[in-house]
Amino acid sequence: MHPYRAVPADGPCPPSFQAGRRITFQLIGWSLASFTLACQSYEPIPLQLADHMDRVRERIVLPPKASPPRTDAFDLEDGASLAECEALSQFYNADLRLARERAGVARASHDNAGLWNDPVFQFSGGQILSPKSGLDYSGLLFLTLPVSGRLQVQKDRANAALDVELRRIADAEWRVRAELRTAYFQWSALDRRRALLRELLDQVGRIGSIASQLETAGVLSRAQSRLIRIELVGRRAELLRVQLEADLARVRVFGLIGLAPDAPIELLAPSVESLEDTGALTPERILATSTELAVLHAEYELSEETLRLAIRQQYPDLSLGVGPGSEGEDTRIPFQLSLPIPLLNRNAQAIAKARASREVARVAAEVALERIVRDAERASMTLRSVREQREAIEGELSPLLEEQSRTIDELAGLGDVDAFLLLETVSRRYDAASRLLDLEVSEATARIQLAQLVGPPIQFAQLVGPPNPEPAAQDASSAATEAHQP
Repeated sequence: MHPYRAVPADGPCPPSFQAGRRITFQLIGWSLASFTLACQSYEPIPLQLADHMDRVRERIVLPPKASPPRTDAFDLEDGASLAECEALSQFYNADLRLARERAGVARASHDNAGLWNDPVFQFSGGQILSPKSGLDYSGLLFLTLPVSGRLQVQKDRANAALDVELRRIADAEWRVRAELRTAYFQWSALDRRRALLRELLDQVGRIGSIASQLETAGVLSRAQSRLIRIELVGRRAELLRVQLEADLARVRVFGLIGLAPDAPIELLAPSVESLEDTGALTPERILATSTELAVLHAEYELSEETLRLAIRQQYPDLSLGVGPGSEGEDTRIPFQLSLPIPLLNRNAQAIAKARASREVARVAAEVALERIVRDAERASMTLRSVREQREAIEGELSPLLEEQSRTIDELAGLGDVDAFLLLETVSRRYDAASRLLDLEVSEATARIQLAQLVGPPIQFAQLVGPPNPEPAAQDASSAATEAHQP
């Protein structure tokens, strides 16, 4: 038996305690240094909307009129054609800019998917209240080993999510192109109707002067002459309405292009014949080139990868911890193994939700295919009917009106002037011309709708067909933009 000897409170610490404290401080220092070097710093970026509006106004700045003419093909000094507006929309359209930024979020997630979990440092220690006892401690560094293979599945799912966003960009570019074309033809029809109304007002004004002379001569009564003035006032009100609609349509076109409403650009009248022919409409063609179906197909592949990841997540990953430690006067190397056992939870809720979401994606694609085929058939029927109506007006009604005008001019030359017959003739000619404008817009709208539903030309089918599982699918957006050029 050794006699008990008291140790002063301010006496020297045991060597094991000093070594443990030194190792502990070293581990804590290494952890803090690693944390400082690995973490990113925050940099705020203020939202400056006023500066953005200045940039919008500066997007198109035309040179002075005295400058020499430009020789390149893209020239807005002599007006903006439909093809030039389409090119501008691919850069400045608000929806396309937002879609591309959203794809950047998917790109960031894709580039950082499948990373290992950060290591975890754990320290535990204790001091027995005994004069000769040392510090008992253990410092463990835990690392999760992804033996389940979920990291690769996370990468595959991130690749599928990025593919969805890229195909959404291609679909948005195709939709904006169709929307711009429709708005452009609507503006052109309103602008031409405005010119027709001005011509009609000039003719009705001259007829009103003739009616006033006939009223003075006693040929027409005041009530009859008043009817012509009523027609003149009504047409003036119609001109004001058409002017407003034309100005609003022009602002809408500029909005789709991404320019300021007061941009100094003159729009040039388009031609229906400039629209491309979609060719034969078959389900196989729609399946191969429809941008909308390409998005839905990619979303279905994403649901497959989501289900695959949920199933893989039910398998456990191995967590391994190892580090220095001591127990009394003895130095030891403790280690721990952690392996969850999938018996109760098994990620059942996430798996069931992923299976149901996959069925939703399947039905969404099937329903969209049915709707696209149906809408394409309706657009084809509308196109055939509109062409028949145009042929009837241009081939039968317009010649009759021209003949009627010549007859009235001949009668007027003989001194037989009928003011109401003149008014009826010029009104019918305006109505026929206005009806032709409506039919032209309807034909253009039907052709644009067919092109939107069917998708890009067949040579670009690889851009919008079933998603490519390889990461190379990220180039679909830029290639689809080139495909849209006229």
